[in-house]
Amino acid sequence: MTGFHARRLIVATPRIGDGNFERTVVLLVEHNAEGAFGLVLNRPTSLVVAEMLTGWEDTPGVLHSGGPVSPETLIALSVEWPGCTEVGWQRIIGNIGSADLSLGPGHLAETPEVRIFFGYAGWSAKQLEQEIAAGAWFVVDARPEDVLCEDPEGLWRAVLARQATEVSWFRNYPDNPRSN
Repeated sequence: MTGFHARRLIVATPRIGDGNFERTVVLLVEHNAEGAFGLVLNRPTSLVVAEMLTGWEDTPGVLHSGGPVSPETLIALSVEWPGCTEVGWQRIIGNIGSADLSLGPGHLAETPEVRIFFGYAGWSAKQLEQEIAAGAWFVVDARPEDVLCEDPEGLWRAVLARQATEVSWFRNYPDNPRSN
């Protein structure tokens, strides 16, 4: 059973109070009675995929930090390609889904884009709901283009800016309000 926040974004508010999630945009992949699981979309690292993963030498791009839980866990998100569901691809939002990395890089050869994350964001039962109620997260609609955006560092501001409510005002929130 998928909860009402799954397949949506949670965007850290200035009240987050957790350095792991400051100014993050998280795609909630699963949300149910046991808790929630998501991937931070806007934390690229300096780690190059080809240098970090054996057998992936021809794969361009950097690894992205998907969150602080289980950093040894690798998760790939990619654009749909013909025959992808036969090789372990599962739709998440629009034409974006998770790809089975255990099959190696060859099965991803036909996708125009893949992003590999290490770690993920996770919450126990009711924890995310409590954080949302405390004002730590905005819950907004996700767009497929958010997942593999070209400017992940700018995603926090971009997602906030497109909101039709006062939430959009936070896009201009200073990095350090004390120096404002």
